[in-house]
Amino acid sequence: VALDGRTINNALAFPGLILAVVFVLGYLVVRSIAVPINNIREAALRVAQGDLDTHIVVTAKDEIADCAIAFNRMAESLKSAEIRVRESHLEIERREEQYRTLVDNVDVGICRSTPDGRMLQANPAMLSIFGYASMAEFLNAKSEQLYLDQDQRRSYLAEVQKAGLVRDSLLRCRKRDGTAINVSITS
Repeated sequence: VALDGRTINNALAFPGLILAVVFVLGYLVVRSIAVPINNIREAALRVAQGDLDTHIVVTAKDEIADCAIAFNRMAESLKSAEIRVRESHLEIERREEQYRTLVDNVDVGICRSTPDGRMLQANPAMLSIFGYASMAEFLNAKSEQLYLDQDQRRSYLAEVQKAGLVRDSLLRCRKRDGTAINVSITS
């Protein structure tokens, strides 16, 4: 069979055309998958950096679009949770300030200390009772400076350890100037 040049060119062009069409279609399919997935990835990175206002525009109706819709719902849920946490934090700060104001203005001495007698916190009334001018000075006072009878203090701590709560126990203490005072303690 004799083939002329035109027939050979046509025979070679047809598979080339098919190959080109397959390549273009493949490129479009890959692009239709890769671009939305990349958009979801970039949005996820923005959310990870704290941008909870991130929103993916959904234009298709396929599985990838379903993922984008789910991502948008997740971002909205995180934003709502962040708002609730922020509001709760503000409420805790408000209540803490109310509590601090109450403790600082009550005429009863209130303090927290470690079992070894190191003071952690105290209110102004406690400083006044013990005759200290500054919080720093009071917090730096040693147990031996505040309690006249260390054995009495150890017995009291043992009772607290055993019972969990001891009310109105009377202990002999010492003011900053050395004056002995009786102090009713509840722990």
